[in-house]
Amino acid sequence: MWRRLHQVLLDRLGKAEGIDWERASLDSASVQTKGGEAVGRNPTDRGKQGSKRHIVADGDGVPLTIALTAANVHDSKMFE
Repeated sequence: MWRRLHQVLLDRLGKAEGIDWERASLDSASVQTKGGEAVGRNPTDRGKQGSKRHIVADGDGVPLTIALTAANVHDSKMFE
């Protein structure tokens, strides 16, 4: 449901030319987790198991996409 809602909002913003395509930013945050599909050793937390949320936002801060990976996936890999 949330993915579909996000897509509808992005579609409406796109039609209204409300997305700043001139620049974008990519950031991530690591979180501890004990299990799941996207789990890996966190290099910044003594190798504890964790996941990482990567978010790409447009120039105005509108979130364009969100991805969940293992904690040891570098941001540059998600940027590719």
